[in-house]
Amino acid sequence: AELFDLKDPNQKPTKIEDILKKIHPEDRGKLQNMFEKGPASGIDQDEVQYRLCLADGDIRWLHDRWIAVRGEDTSAIEGFIRDITEEKLAVEKFLDSQQNAPIGMFIVQDDKFKYVNTEFIRIIGYTKEELLDSNPFIYIHEDYREHVRQHAVAMLKRKSTSPYEFCI
Repeated sequence: AELFDLKDPNQKPTKIEDILKKIHPEDRGKLQNMFEKGPASGIDQDEVQYRLCLADGDIRWLHDRWIAVRGEDTSAIEGFIRDITEEKLAVEKFLDSQQNAPIGMFIVQDDKFKYVNTEFIRIIGYTKEELLDSNPFIYIHEDYREHVRQHAVAMLKRKSTSPYEFCI
């Protein structure tokens, strides 16, 4: 009752339309699709994340998981709804802190840049588009490539955690 902003805890919305009115407009479609095609289509279980708009203007992120319970003559839905707003906000803050960190950060996987933050882009002088999916060693001065390779391997093997410097 509290999540759906119902005044009386015993009051239950009986119409899907009443629930959908409280769902963020960008999320209504996927939730309506779940209501319409879920249990009736033979799907036994499903889950969805969506935003709920409260009367006071707050937005809460919810994780809704259900399972269909079928009998010979009846069927029902059993499930739970969990408020995941704090988790979503924590992830958002973490990603923002990565992107806006005062140090250059990058992720290399399979010898290609998979992530570069704003400071790394500034330091190296290439665009994000130029860097992503390119081999990082082409940006390292040839006199430092072996040095960087050795330090990177040591860090991956957890034999070193110290940062190191090199020329690009």
